[in-house]
Amino acid sequence: IKYYIMLCYAVIEHTNRVIFLEDDDVAAVTDGRLSIHRIKRTAGDYPARAIQTLQMELQQIMKGNYSSFMQKEIFEQPESVVNTMRGRINSDNNTVILGGLKDHIKEIQRCRRLILIACGTSYHAGVTRQVLEELTELPVMVELASDFLDRNTPVFRDDVCFFISQSGGSLAYTSQFVSLVMFALLMCDDRISMQPRRNEIIQGLKVLPDLIKEVLSLDDEIQKLAAELYQQKSVLIMGRGYHYATCLEGALVSIYSYRQGVKEGECSHSIHFRIFNQHQIPGRPIVICDKDDYETIKNSSRTKVPHSVDCLQGILSVIPLQLLSFHLAVLRGFDVDCPRNLAKSVTIE
Repeated sequence: IKYYIMLCYAVIEHTNRVIFLEDDDVAAVTDGRLSIHRIKRTAGDYPARAIQTLQMELQQIMKGNYSSFMQKEIFEQPESVVNTMRGRINSDNNTVILGGLKDHIKEIQRCRRLILIACGTSYHAGVTRQVLEELTELPVMVELASDFLDRNTPVFRDDVCFFISQSGGSLAYTSQFVSLVMFALLMCDDRISMQPRRNEIIQGLKVLPDLIKEVLSLDDEIQKLAAELYQQKSVLIMGRGYHYATCLEGALVSIYSYRQGVKEGECSHSIHFRIFNQHQIPGRPIVICDKDDYETIKNSSRTKVPHSVDCLQGILSVIPLQLLSFHLAVLRGFDVDCPRNLAKSVTIE
């Protein structure tokens, strides 16, 4: 989906007629003529590709009523999550279909371990390791791609590696998160003992887009919070379990302010998160919690988000941090769509 959108950004102003290449295709343009060749060709494999018409208007990929593309992307997450699940998950009969894996899933289920290799936002989406380990009952490693390249990491014939594309952005994080959760659900579809947990997660995914919309309705509240914080020099973001990646992603999407994501359990052993916040670190504690956490709500300044299944709660909790990053950057007078020194802003343009 994300590559399709990127293609639309690039060409829709000039043409709406495109050809999509398939795996092992090589395209060559000679004297204005296009030819397509196959790296691996079998009998009857004719490399003709149909011309398709993009059903998208230029206005659809412009800012519309939003002040920036960053804001637009944040608010389009309900639709992006729906599109990620479209045709792949059926909440009526609790089935998951991932067409690209259907011929390989049995082999993957017999593997020794899963290795997720990614950078940045995609690496943070690896927080799904927890639910992957739970549902697949396989060891799961999450590796930074840059570090993985620098080591002679043992990878065995019966390991399965996922190379997760790093594209950055709010849409990418939530969509990759949901995609990996769907993979975990597919891996355990034939395990009777997993069915109650599996069905719980599927029903959680069903209502997730509506819950994201509910969180986005907190934008005015987040904007007021940003007005109180934008002159601060640093923010420490703490969490644990599924929320550790939420902290890292919240720190990553910040623009020109020092933020650090911290694994709360490593900060002060045997001290609970609420106590740690209020008594161990000087400063103002701001807690993002689900609205059913009554104990936290009565003791802290807070932003309340809807309650979801534990493994999906991180998607709802990261959105206030995305909104906060956006409003802080605007209040500081920065261009949120073209942050300086960002590799993608140089290489894509």
